[in-house]
Amino acid sequence: MHNLQQHFLPPQNYIAEEILLGSLIVKPALFDLIFQSLRIECLFLESHRIIYRNLITIHKKKEISAINLIYSLQNGRMLHIIGGINKIITIIKQSQTLTDSIHSNFYINEIIKIIYENYIKRLIIQYGYNIVLLTHNKKISNEQLFFKLSQYINYIRDKANFKNIDNLQMLIGNLVSNIQYKNCNLIYLSHNISSGFEELDNLIHGLPNGDLIVIAGRPSMGKTSFVTNIAYNILQTSKVRLCIFTLEMTKMQILHKLISVGSTIPVHDILYGHININEWRLIQYICDNLLKARIYINDIASVSIDEIIYISKFIIKGENCKSIIIIDYLQLIQASNLKVESRAQELSYITRQLKILAQNLNVPVIILSQLNRNIETRINKKPILSDLKESGCISYKMLNHVDDCNALNIKNLIKYKHVMYLNNIEFKSSTIKKLNKNNYTDKIYLFNQYIFNCYMCNKYQIYITSNHKIFNHNNWFIQNQISKEETILSYMTTLYNKLQITRYFLTKINFNQYNLVYDLKRKHYTNYISNHIILHNSIEQDADIVIMLHCNILNSEIKIDSKILDITITKNRNGSTGCFQLLFHPQNTSFSNIKSVK
Repeated sequence: MHNLQQHFLPPQNYIAEEILLGSLIVKPALFDLIFQSLRIECLFLESHRIIYRNLITIHKKKEISAINLIYSLQNGRMLHIIGGINKIITIIKQSQTLTDSIHSNFYINEIIKIIYENYIKRLIIQYGYNIVLLTHNKKISNEQLFFKLSQYINYIRDKANFKNIDNLQMLIGNLVSNIQYKNCNLIYLSHNISSGFEELDNLIHGLPNGDLIVIAGRPSMGKTSFVTNIAYNILQTSKVRLCIFTLEMTKMQILHKLISVGSTIPVHDILYGHININEWRLIQYICDNLLKARIYINDIASVSIDEIIYISKFIIKGENCKSIIIIDYLQLIQASNLKVESRAQELSYITRQLKILAQNLNVPVIILSQLNRNIETRINKKPILSDLKESGCISYKMLNHVDDCNALNIKNLIKYKHVMYLNNIEFKSSTIKKLNKNNYTDKIYLFNQYIFNCYMCNKYQIYITSNHKIFNHNNWFIQNQISKEETILSYMTTLYNKLQITRYFLTKINFNQYNLVYDLKRKHYTNYISNHIILHNSIEQDADIVIMLHCNILNSEIKIDSKILDITITKNRNGSTGCFQLLFHPQNTSFSNIKSVK
């Protein structure tokens, strides 16, 4: 007896699809109801997708009818592919059972349900098969499998949630009946999480949901202690789920810091048990409060960005509770199986993924970052945006394209060289045509830096700082890492605005001078053109808020075991920038207001 293998068709109902399309041809008034609930890919048969696509096109131009549909299919040479005129007649016949019914809208909704449920099942089968194939790939780790599986599940869930088969009357009824509850919920959830530092909250209005917040400083400046203070303040004032990824410290070290901040007992004394009975009772009280809090700490030193995203979504998504994610720190995160040839490109990818994570979960994501060592060579060591690692600036003499076909010189926009930045620059000159109104230059930061001159085959030259990124034929490279004879891409437009990209060899790099440079903040894109050379915008472009920590001077009136830190908001996408001071106590890693100490 022969072994027979049965092959099942994917979940589908072609009769329901025919009834739906036929009803749309016979009763064009149903178009809005069907179109807002059903997309082309939801249909199973390719012939039905072609018909539906043509019906959508016809509706935009003229009234839907069988004659117009046949003409549209014939003009697109699709009539014979769907089965000819006989196919159109068949689907019209299928719809006759509904056309005369007074409950036709109800039946149409039920048919849409059937079609959409089969579409979701086909998606599950497709993604399930993809996961089966991935499990047989030995190069893919379990963490990557979990991450991919969660992506598929979230995508299917979003698809299922997008489909809303309720009509407008039903939606209004639900809205009116629950208006009070919804309004209360909205007011409660709209409040941002407080950082616990009044001056910081006044500047950034708390920790906004969906924002990527970068806290940067040189080593031993107190970045981890500062964010630990914020975490402890949050736990004390509100019921918030706290997710901490610590790539440099262990879970126990983070716990020691939290207890030290709350009790003001030095970390050294807690670690070695040098405490009295009163301090012990205080530690017990703090530990009891921490036990009631919802804190998740991951101290895997080699954690990847994919694992951070998967764990964060697993802990946070789907629960109606305020949450916050803290990561210490950016330069230690890895990107699994990402094909890049430079660490700068990898970090740019990581920051972009963290920004997307903050938006998807609608929670603030705080990440710590190191600053460039270039700050140590400057007379004024106060950090600025370009001091973030992998950032760079260009000379104020260089031309910069604000769109695809126009250029201007930055020095024509400024009257005084001491201007630090210009807010919301509006280019109103008639010679400058904005091709994309959402891609305007938001800010220009001006300061002094060491400038290097890069020559491309004696045709083009660019004046940039040593840490600026330039694009070669397939990757971003930092200027101080580019070798001689490297190919650099040049961009220009020719007649009729046709794009032309040419490769030029980098012939030499010379030190130019210590002079004024500028750093652009663009609205959306992370690259721009200067003197026909494609340059990269800084990685802080993804950040919504950038907070810099800097120790300026020691106050003689303050104890020697404390120091004053300047906390500078160098970027705030949705608010103002500014600076204030806090007193840092390194022994117990706590921060306090200077006014409260004096």
